Amino acid sequence: MKIQRTIGSLWLALFSFGICLWIWQFTMKINQGDFGTHAFLTPFFLFGVVASIFLIRRQRWARITIGVMALAIAVLVILNILESGWRWPDLWADYSLGLFALASGGLLLFAKHEPVA
Repeated sequence: MKIQRTIGSLWLALFSFGICLWIWQFTMKINQGDFGTHAFLTPFFLFGVVASIFLIRRQRWARITIGVMALAIAVLVILNILESGWRWPDLWADYSLGLFALASGGLLLFAKHEPVA
């Protein structure tokens, strides 16, 4: 399934970018109040990297795992929007991430597979 490989590549880039950004913030001593959150979320992001690699290799468990993680991220973004209010110019990246997570989670979890023969 070609869409599965594409979504796996996009999630791999997203999880890798998050980890690299946190390492860069740590070395440059930027935003030091969030290290507890980063320490809590780093194992999930590392597992996301591994699952994304296996999603590219078309493993079923990775499709389910990334789908559940994507829907969880979408729910967290929606809760963030409800908590902080609807401010489009300030949080466009959060809204884009939430929309991408909702779409990819739906595609991965609720995909229809037709029998070939």
